[in-house]
Amino acid sequence: MCWLSPSAFRQAHGYAIVSGLQYTVMNTLIYTDIAEEQMSMVASMASLMQYMAMTYGITLGSVVMQYYLKTQSALSYAAAFPSTVIILGMLTVLGGVIFGLLKARRIEPPSMRRSEMQSSAHRPTKRPSLDKGSG
Repeated sequence: MCWLSPSAFRQAHGYAIVSGLQYTVMNTLIYTDIAEEQMSMVASMASLMQYMAMTYGITLGSVVMQYYLKTQSALSYAAAFPSTVIILGMLTVLGGVIFGLLKARRIEPPSMRRSEMQSSAHRPTKRPSLDKGSG
């Protein structure tokens, strides 16, 4: 038998769905403009940051749960759980909103950037004029 009320159970599942969706979207966007040579380093850094985020989330959830707990009884935990899930869910939505407000910029694939850099290396650079009569 589950000690959570049906509404708390639905809230927990809702939080898990939103959190999972957030990680999926972020994982998709992390690797879009990374060159193959850097993929291993970027994957390691992304994994590290995700584990740190999960650790902070668990810590924050524990702190919020402790704030709402009145006693150490199972009933008190069941009463504190919905508020904790709502607060963590709001923080997840806030993170999504902030992520959505980041400026979108068009990034060319690494292969195109390399070809542009190679073609610009062969172009002569314009030198400033040393004409003394223009000043």
